[in-house]
Amino acid sequence: MLPLGLLNAAQGHPMLVELKNGETLNGHLVMCDTWMNLTLKEVVQTSPEGDKFVKIPEVYVKGNNIKYLRVPDDIIDVVKENQANHQQGGFRGGRGGNRGDHGGRGGGGDRGRGRGQGRGGRGRELPPPDTKLFPSIPPARPPTCTLGFMSGSRAVFDGLWRCLCPSADAYVAARLLNSPSLPRASIATSHRRRPVPSSRGPAIRTQCRRHATTAASAPRSEGNTALADDDGAPTDDTAWSEAQQDTAPTEADAPDPNEQLRAAPLSAIYDALRVLKGQPKSFDKVATFITHLAQYRKAELSPQLYEHLIVATSDVKGSAAMLAQLFAEMKQLQIKPTISICHAALAVLAVHPDYLVRNEVITALKQSWSEVSVDGQSHIALGLLRDGQLEMALDALESMMDKQVAIPSWVYDIFIFIFAQHGFVDEAIKLAHGKAHAGSEVKLAVWYMLLDTCALAYHYEGTKYIWGRLLDTDREHLSDGVLLNVMNTATRQHDFELATSAARLVTQRGSKLFAHHYEALIECYGGAGDMASALRVLCIMFRAISVAPYASTRSIYSWIRKHPESIDSALQTLTELVPNYKVPIAALNVLIEAAVDCHGYAKALEIYKNAHKYTEAAPNHVTIRYVLQACDDLESLKALVAENPELALKGDPGVFGKAVYEYAVAGDLDLAYRCVALYGEAPAASAEEEEKPSNAEPWIPKKTLLTLVRKSLDVQDERVWWLIEQAERRNMDVQSGISKLMASFAEEIKRSTGLAQEDRTFTEGLEPQHHSTS
Repeated sequence: MLPLGLLNAAQGHPMLVELKNGETLNGHLVMCDTWMNLTLKEVVQTSPEGDKFVKIPEVYVKGNNIKYLRVPDDIIDVVKENQANHQQGGFRGGRGGNRGDHGGRGGGGDRGRGRGQGRGGRGRELPPPDTKLFPSIPPARPPTCTLGFMSGSRAVFDGLWRCLCPSADAYVAARLLNSPSLPRASIATSHRRRPVPSSRGPAIRTQCRRHATTAASAPRSEGNTALADDDGAPTDDTAWSEAQQDTAPTEADAPDPNEQLRAAPLSAIYDALRVLKGQPKSFDKVATFITHLAQYRKAELSPQLYEHLIVATSDVKGSAAMLAQLFAEMKQLQIKPTISICHAALAVLAVHPDYLVRNEVITALKQSWSEVSVDGQSHIALGLLRDGQLEMALDALESMMDKQVAIPSWVYDIFIFIFAQHGFVDEAIKLAHGKAHAGSEVKLAVWYMLLDTCALAYHYEGTKYIWGRLLDTDREHLSDGVLLNVMNTATRQHDFELATSAARLVTQRGSKLFAHHYEALIECYGGAGDMASALRVLCIMFRAISVAPYASTRSIYSWIRKHPESIDSALQTLTELVPNYKVPIAALNVLIEAAVDCHGYAKALEIYKNAHKYTEAAPNHVTIRYVLQACDDLESLKALVAENPELALKGDPGVFGKAVYEYAVAGDLDLAYRCVALYGEAPAASAEEEEKPSNAEPWIPKKTLLTLVRKSLDVQDERVWWLIEQAERRNMDVQSGISKLMASFAEEIKRSTGLAQEDRTFTEGLEPQHHSTS
C-alpha cells in the first residue's frame, strides 16, 4: 500500500502523477482518502506522446489508475522524521553516534548510547536507506565535504519513497550512485592517481557498466586490487582505463593533470575557474579543478565553487540528477544557495529539464524575496519547451512579452523554430511578428524557414505575410520548391498576384515553367473569374510546352458553370486571342462542354459550327463528343455524323451506332455501309479460334445488322454478302434471323408476282378423280 502519511503531508504541495495509460498530471494535491484516491487542482494534463497539453481546474484520480507519484523532497523529510519519532529503536547518544537499528537523528561522533530516540550533537544527518527494502545497499557513511561524488538523491534511496515509486529499482539506484560527478581529465593517463574519498558506501552490484567512477566500490582491474580507504589513501587507478576502453589511445608520457595543478599557484586555479565559467565543453576541467582544490589544497567548499560546478553542469555531460545531488550536498553542508546559484541552476534546467527541481529553485528564490531575472524567466520558458510542455512554455514567454521585458533574440528564435517544427505555424508567425515589433531583428534565415513551413502546409495567411515582408532581392534566393509551394498555396485562395510574382521569379532565374506551374496560374485566374487571363495563360502554356491537357481547363469550366453569362465574354476573348496566339482546341472544348451544361444543345451546336472563329485547330473527337451526347434530334444527329463519320465514331461509338441504324431505316445504304466499314475488316478466324469465345472489337448491334440486310435484299445490293460474312467472322448468331428474313422475303415475292395462286391451282389439279358407276 502507498503510505497515507506521505500523501497527507503533501497536501497543498505540487505533485507529479503518472497514470497507467501514460498520461501525466502536474498539479497541487488537495485531498487524499483512504483508498489513495487523489484530488488535484491547477492541473496540467500531458498526453502519453508529450505533444498535447490541457489545463484543468480540478481532477479526481482513482488510486488504481496511478502508476507513479513524485512529491517534493522536503515532504519526504517531514514524513521520515515523524516516522522516526514514533518507531522504536534508533540512535541515542549524548554526543552523537552511529549505533542503532533504525533511522534516527544523530551527530557526527563515533559512538552512541542506548536504543530509541536519540539526540545528536553537531548537525542533522540524512536517514540511511531502508535495508529491508534495499538489502544490497549497506548503511551509508556520514557525508564529507568532498566533491568527488555528490550524495545521491534521497528520494530514490529512501525506503518510503521506494514503496511510493516502484520505478526506483536497483538498476536506477546504481545509475545514480555511479553517475560521474568527477569525470576524468581530458588526457587519460596510466599514472597513479589519488582517488577522491567517497561520501557514501559501496554501490549496488548490477549488471550495468559503470563509466569513469572512482568510488570505493569501483570494479577492480586485473593486477590492481588496492582501493581507496576511508581516509583517502593513494591507490592505483586502472579503473579509469577500464571504463574508457572505447576512447582513443593516448601517449604514455602525457602529463598528469594533477601534477600540473599541484605546481600551479592557488590564485591561477581560481582565475582559470573564472575564465572557464560559462564556456562550452568545460565540464571536465571545472570538475578537475574543484576536485583538486578540495582534495589536495584543502580548500573550503564555498558557494562560489558550487556555482562554478553548477554552471558547468549545463554541459551535455551534466544532468538534472547531478544538479539535484549538488543541491543536496549544499543542504548537508548548510550552504545556502545564492541568487546567482539559483539562476545558474535555472540555466542548467533549460538544458536538462526537471519539473520538480525547477520548482524547488523557484521556491527558493521566492522565499529569499528575490525576483527572477529576465534571463531566469527565459531559462524557465526554455526548460518547459525542452521538456515538451509547449503550451506552458508559450504561456511563460507570452507573459514576458506582456511585461515588455527585453527578451533575448535567441530565445525568440528557439521558440519560433520549435513551434514551426511541431506544426504550430500560427504561434510561430505570431512570435516572429512579436519579435519584429519588439525591436529585435529577425534574421533572414528565420523568415526563409517560416515561409517554407507555411507554404508547405498551405498556410495562406502566413505565406502572404512573410512574402510581403521579404524584399525582392531576398526572394531571389528562394528555391524552386519553395516557389512552387507558394504558387500552390496562392492557387487555393485564387491569389493570382502572389502566384504570378512567384512564377516570375522562376522565369527570371532562367528556369523553365512546366505544366504544374501553368496550371496553378490558370487555377488562380479561373477561380477569380478572370476568363481572359486564364485563357491567355492556357494559350501561353500551349505555345511553351505544346500541351494543353483537359485537366488544365477545370477552373474555367467551374466558373462558367457557376456564372453561365460569362460564356459570351469567354468566346469574345478567344476571337481576340486568335490573331496573336495559337489557341489550343482545349480552349474551345471547355466552352462547348460548359455550353452543353448551361445552355443546352443549341448553344453548343452554334459554337461547334463557328469553331473556325475561335481557333485554327481542327475539332477533335472531344469536341464532337459533347455535341453528339447532347443531341436529341435524329435528323440533326444524322447530319452531324454524316459530316465526319470517322470523328463521330471516335467521339462516341454508342451514338454512332444509333446513327447507322437510322441510316439503314431511311434506306441510305451508301452512308450506312460507309459507316459500317469504319469499324474495320474482321480477320478470318481459324478452326481453333472459332471454338474460343470471341473478344472482337465493338460492331453494329444485331438489330442494325438485320435491318441493313433486309434493306439490301430489297434493292438487291450485293454488299449484303460482305456484311453477312463480317457478321459470321465476329461469331454473331445471324442465321436464324436471316432465315426468317428470307422466308418472309420469298412470301412477299410470291404475292407480288402471282406465283402463290398458280401453286394452289397446280396443287388442286394433281388431286385424284373418283368416277361413279351405275
